[in-house]
Order: sequence, then structure tokens, then C-alpha cells
Amino acid sequence: MATTSRTVQRGRSMSLTDIYIRDKDCDIIRKVGDDKHDQLTINKDGQLQYYNLQNGCGCRTGDPSETYEFVPNEDLWGYNIDPREEAHP
Repeated sequence: MATTSRTVQRGRSMSLTDIYIRDKDCDIIRKVGDDKHDQLTINKDGQLQYYNLQNGCGCRTGDPSETYEFVPNEDLWGYNIDPREEAHP
């Protein structure tokens, strides 16, 4: 497996889902729902969409120019934990 500089944030909220997104601008991966501005919706075609209510960005169309992208759970292994996580035991 190639070494990566990606960072994974580990949230503190209880969730029934394990859906992760990557912010492509800062390369941080985090669980959807750990931020109060997260919104998940299903479009009329039954596709899951993520939208950040604070900055107006998301991943809805699969267009590579979108700010966020969904991350398959198996891709999380081997990534670094966000250093901010370590500061809040």
C-alpha cells in the first residue's frame, strides 16, 4: 500500500451510519454527521448526496470539480488520524 498524507478525523458523535467524505481542498477525511453543517439527501434517482450547509459545497453529481467526495470505508485503513483528534482525548 502506498504511503499517503491524507488525514482522517475521528468524531465524537454517535451515528448509525459509517459514511465518510473527503474535503478535496484540505485532504481531510471525516465521518458525515460529525459537523453540524452536514446534510445527506437522496435525489429523485435514489442517489445519496452530501451537502455542507455552511459553505454551500458538496458532492451531488459526481463531477470531479466538486469540493467533497464520498470515501469507501475500506479506503480509510492506513490513513493518518487528524492531529486535532489527539489534542482532545
